[in-house]
Amino acid sequence: MLLFTEAIWPGSCFVGLHVDDIITCCLPGYEHLLDEVKQSFVWGSDWEKDDFIFVGRHIKRQDDGGYTLDQAHYVADILKTRIDKDPEERLMDHPELVTEFRSGIGSLQWLAGTTRGDLSSYVSMLQKKHNELKVADLIEVNKVLKYTKATATSHIRIYPMVPEESFFVAYGDSGWANAPNGKSQGGYVVVFTNKNAMTQVERASTSACASKHPRC
Repeated sequence: MLLFTEAIWPGSCFVGLHVDDIITCCLPGYEHLLDEVKQSFVWGSDWEKDDFIFVGRHIKRQDDGGYTLDQAHYVADILKTRIDKDPEERLMDHPELVTEFRSGIGSLQWLAGTTRGDLSSYVSMLQKKHNELKVADLIEVNKVLKYTKATATSHIRIYPMVPEESFFVAYGDSGWANAPNGKSQGGYVVVFTNKNAMTQVERASTSACASKHPRC
């Protein structure tokens, strides 16, 4: 994604580009800058505001000026696989199931990397070498997909913050030898919050999160 700001006062407005998609925002009183961008090009569809989908993410403005990001619309289209094979059979012996596994884990990986950080650990644990996969792994993918559908409205909350009073907080932890072959699963989360969090409970916006185990 490419970001740039208006030169008169850096930070007054932003324009983000991803291939042929665009997202914009500005501070109150600087709407005319975005109007200039809108009038300078021919657009494939009308601009949407406050409630729209951008690069697979449903973004909705909240009453407090913050935003929620979810992918409930994407989750609704994911299908689980019917399985009638022995869980201990090698997945590579069933090409059609290999395809289903790739589709399922790909969908989960996309969600985990965007708005569903709660899926990160599941996705990481299920990513194995091709010849190590069993039918049981596809069954596990189905279980995670079932959970994902049951929690489809889960979302990331972005709260309005005063830049001068805000800072980042990072937290990481790991489980000892809880991953396949005695490896350890680790994870981290980075949030953006108010400096008051140093002394009291404060709201926080998720900036980044991940969970993984070493491959070697």
